Amino acid sequence: MRVLMLHNRYLIPGGEDESTAAEVALLREYGHEVELLEQNNLMIQQIGRPRTALRTVWGSESYSQISNVLSTRAFDVMHVQNFFPLWSPSVYYAAARHNIPVVQSLRNYRLFCANSTFYRSGHVCEDCLGRRFPWPAIAHGCYRRSRVGSAVVATMQTTHHFIDT
Repeated sequence: MRVLMLHNRYLIPGGEDESTAAEVALLREYGHEVELLEQNNLMIQQIGRPRTALRTVWGSESYSQISNVLSTRAFDVMHVQNFFPLWSPSVYYAAARHNIPVVQSLRNYRLFCANSTFYRSGHVCEDCLGRRFPWPAIAHGCYRRSRVGSAVVATMQTTHHFIDT
């Protein structure tokens, strides 16, 4: 099986990075071909926060890059380990354009919760769960204690909910 794997590394290495590396190694050990494409949040300093915010909601660069890879090489599946914030959900549309099935690893609740944990101020918080627009995340500054950052994450969540990503 040929696997295109995508991963976005955070500034502080963690479990997602380790499990991605372990999964790549395991798949290769069992004879699968894996091409790992990674983004690294160190890039945010280079491209700036406004451009990062736009890429979080819809990454045109990511869409183009993945579409180009899928048009030049044959893959059986695209496995997204972590798309946030630099790949963006646009990669799913690139895969769909090329009829490539997608597997998504979910290691946190970022798709539904701006801070990704459903935990705030010492208690379980589900204030945004089921809302069309997760405004409580913005009011509480759930993403890195930033209302602006939380608004970006909320916009990503809402946009992709409405366009059925």
